[in-house]
Amino acid sequence: METSSSEQSEIYDVFNGPGITNVSLGSHPLDEPRTELSRLPPVYSDQNKIKALNVRFMTHIQIGSFDEALVILHRILDMEPNELVSLFNRGMLNLLLDKNEEALLDLNRK
Repeated sequence: METSSSEQSEIYDVFNGPGITNVSLGSHPLDEPRTELSRLPPVYSDQNKIKALNVRFMTHIQIGSFDEALVILHRILDMEPNELVSLFNRGMLNLLLDKNEEALLDLNRK
């Protein structure tokens, strides 16, 4: 079915007629600046960083990179000194690395 040029112009004119000057379909989420994280309280972004660092820690453990895993645990505990899971993990990792005194400090901490 062919459309004549007058039908095509009518379809075109529906969207771009002489009375329509600025058609806006509304704002799109990608047009807005990405500042969602900056509006959150700092504790939420720290928790997200800790979660991400825990994933990195587990990855280093799985590939046997224990020294790197220990560095990551130190970073987590610098942000959240009483994070029990990280204290336990650091204590156990220090035991694995024969750093017994440091391990006991972490494992006995309350």
